[in-house]
This record gives sequence, structure tokens and C-alpha cells, in this order.
Amino acid sequence: MNPTIKQHHFAILIFDGADMLDFNGTNEDLESRQQRQPDSHPHRANRQRHQTNRRPPHPRLVSIPTYDILLIPGTAPSLVHALVEADKPEKELIRTFASASSPKPRILFSICTGSFLLGAAGILAGTTVTTHQHALDVLRSICAAHGTGLYEKTRVVRRRFVDGGFVRGTRVQVITAGGISSGLEATFYIICLLLGAERASWVSREMEYGWKESEDGVWPAKLVVGGGGIVGEIERRVPDLP
Repeated sequence: MNPTIKQHHFAILIFDGADMLDFNGTNEDLESRQQRQPDSHPHRANRQRHQTNRRPPHPRLVSIPTYDILLIPGTAPSLVHALVEADKPEKELIRTFASASSPKPRILFSICTGSFLLGAAGILAGTTVTTHQHALDVLRSICAAHGTGLYEKTRVVRRRFVDGGFVRGTRVQVITAGGISSGLEATFYIICLLLGAERASWVSREMEYGWKESEDGVWPAKLVVGGGGIVGEIERRVPDLP
């Protein structure tokens, strides 16, 4: 382990039909930002299901609240709706991660229709989120159906990615992205938050990915722990989709 690089543990919730393109690029980015040291490989939260039986939960599922980042990838609409509409363990895992107390901020990160699971878990009240551009209305419906009704509604916007603030009453920061390439952009944003733009630039060169800071060179702003995140700045500086 390189003692100069702060280590962060991240988990990927892998379910039947999860889009590999959603999480493989992000997985590579987050590994690279830790310089691929032998003991810095990501720990994945992996639950596999079958039609006739169900494997026991992976032992690491029990310790999911101890992870710094939980990534929820997307899948085909027909598959994700089955997870959203039923009482599935994936939603309970998300609630557990979002509600567990922690001395430091953590990140709940979804790509594409992975945000459907966040909405179905009922944790997005008062946040601002996005998803694939063709699924925005569906996400609005899911958030409305699964919200508690006790707090303000979830705001769904069309952006490449959004830093939507914190889950109410917690230090869990919600970052949601649109499609696959938007997920990569959001990943570099997360690296900036955790380690700075210089490290993100190093990772982009390692990956041979054409990422760069915004034209004004000042995003992302440094996060201050507390409700609200920096949604306004992200919406101002991240271009709208065409």
C-alpha cells in the first residue's frame, strides 16, 4: 500500500442482469486512483439469486455499512422493475447502508437505472437525482410511489450526473449518473472529491480517458458536510444533455 494515498473501500451491488458496462469502468477508475496496490482491490457486495433456491448472503453484506462507497449499477427496465416492485434484499441493503451511522461521510452512487433502486428504497426525499435520459419520468413515478410523504419530494433532473445532497439525517451523500459514459464522468467527480483533481487527472491518463476539469477549472467544489450538497454548482457547471 502506498502510504501517501488514502484508502477507501467501495462495494458494488451486483444482481442478476446488472449492466457490466455500468460498473466495470467505474471499478477500474476507482482501482486506478488507489494505484492498484495489492491490498486495495475493491470489495464487492455480491448477491446471486436463482429461480428455485437462493444462496446465503455473502459475509461482506453484513458489514456493508462500513464501506465508504456503495455503487448501484443499472439494468434493463424489465429487470429493474422486478426488483423495484417486490420486497427484494437489494432494497434492504441500500436502506442499511443509507441509515447506518458513521463518523465520516460516505457515498451512495448509482448509474443509469440503478437510481430506480434508490427511489424504491425510499431514501431520496429532499435530494436531487438523475438517471438515463429516457427513464426520467419512470424515476419520478418510483420516487413518488415509495416516498414517505413526510418530507419534500425528490427532484429529478436531466443531467449527466448530479451531486444531490445527503440522505436526510445522515452523512450519506447521494450521487447519481445517467448512462454509461455519464457514470464515468461521475466517477472522476468522486475521485476529485476524495483525492483532488490532480489524482483524477492521473487516473484519466492511466485509463487513456479524455477527462478534464471544467473550463473554469474550479469544479468540483470542496464538499462541506451537511444537508444539501452542492447541487446548484453541479447543475450550473455540468452541461445539459443535447
